[in-house]
Amino acid sequence: MKKNKKNQLPSYWTTSPLRKLLIALESGKRPRGGVKNIKTGVPSIGGEHLNANGGFKFAKIKYVPEEFADRMVRGHIQKNDILIVKDGATTGKTSLVRESFPHKQTVINEHVFLCRCAEEINPLYLFYYLFSSEGNQQILKDFRGAAQGGISQGFADIVTVPIAPQNEQKRISAEIEKQFSRLDEAVDNLKRVKANLKRCKASVLKAAVEGKLTEEWRKEHPDVEPAGKLLQRILAERRKKWEEAELAKLKAKGKKPNDDKWKKKYKKPVKPDIEDLPPLQNSWVWVSMDKLSIKITDGEHISPKTKGKGMPLLSAKDVREKGVIFNDAKYVSLKDGDKFRNRCNPERNDILVVSRGATIGRTCIVDTDRNFCLMGSVILIKLFKNINTGYILMSLKSSPIHKKILGISGATAQQAIYIRDIRKLPIPLPPIREQQAIYNECDGALTIANEIDTVVDTNIKRIERLRQSLLKKAFSGKLVSENKSQDN
Repeated sequence: MKKNKKNQLPSYWTTSPLRKLLIALESGKRPRGGVKNIKTGVPSIGGEHLNANGGFKFAKIKYVPEEFADRMVRGHIQKNDILIVKDGATTGKTSLVRESFPHKQTVINEHVFLCRCAEEINPLYLFYYLFSSEGNQQILKDFRGAAQGGISQGFADIVTVPIAPQNEQKRISAEIEKQFSRLDEAVDNLKRVKANLKRCKASVLKAAVEGKLTEEWRKEHPDVEPAGKLLQRILAERRKKWEEAELAKLKAKGKKPNDDKWKKKYKKPVKPDIEDLPPLQNSWVWVSMDKLSIKITDGEHISPKTKGKGMPLLSAKDVREKGVIFNDAKYVSLKDGDKFRNRCNPERNDILVVSRGATIGRTCIVDTDRNFCLMGSVILIKLFKNINTGYILMSLKSSPIHKKILGISGATAQQAIYIRDIRKLPIPLPPIREQQAIYNECDGALTIANEIDTVVDTNIKRIERLRQSLLKKAFSGKLVSENKSQDN
């Protein structure tokens, strides 16, 4: 062990390479042929089982044969072992085995290192150092390869650990545990607030599309034109726009319509899928999204050649709850962008629906006048102008309709939403004036809830910063008071 450098640590502390503090540093293995078809045996822990908070989760456990596990004697997990992810996106993630696992034997797989402390080192103390941002940064100094690269056992020679006397290690660990317990309680309370806000927002949206938010409004406005009349005008306009487009095509070809046969080519909008949906208010009607839309399409299905600048090409990751973002966008040439926008031209107040990926079903309203184009992972909906876009977005986010969307996405082998699915998506349509009233009522409540949600998120992030600040104090000798009589 090395003596402490002046002015960095207490004078009686030392430092040591991590390897000298371990009696075992093991890497897991995998059986020949893998573990895919092994249903019983000895549980095998991988990086996906390590929680970000230093604990473990035992979902989707894989197994190795008992005879294989028996050959991994030093890879068997014991209480107080420290496990570190060695490769992939979560390289460096660290957990401590605080209690015996719920299995007689458990081993690590090929993506995890097992560290077992020497007797003079408190496992909790060492874990918290490796868990700290300083310790994690040292581990990652050994990182090699591309994004999915990893670390070797050489990390144990790179990581230098500040060492307090044994009894002080215990006092530091106990103080960290006490402080973290308080922070955990605060985070749990904040998460309960978030959960309540989520239920509150869902309740508001559900009440909105069921007409419960505007019960009093309807009593005060008994003579409002019913939605059925509005729908008739929309359908008439829809047909008119189609006929104008068809005549323009004939004219471009130098042809003149001699009779009305061409009008028979008109495709009526699809009917809504209202199975399992409740009846509506008297002045409301169920309609399909197809009936309300000038256009429903999606973006490019073949990845175009990208550029360093030009027109933004947005995909599912760029569609957020509050609108689109451009900070991580790809770009295509202006020529290609204009070509793509001939078919799919997102504009302000259009609705976007994520149709593939981890955020499938997420929706937003385009909130920018900037020209951009879309990839095929996003569906574009252009509504007729006499429809309240904000109300339609709230309908899509409400639990009855959102469940329909997610149900559609899971109906195929590869989870996805298709244009045909969006066309028949049911929308509860109120009179136009009531749409605005619902939007005003709902938007006010959701704005307040979102503001509180933002404050909660800010406080959760602040607590995480407090954790790291506390760990920094702990391993610079400033968390507990010096007590040499007790620590010797």
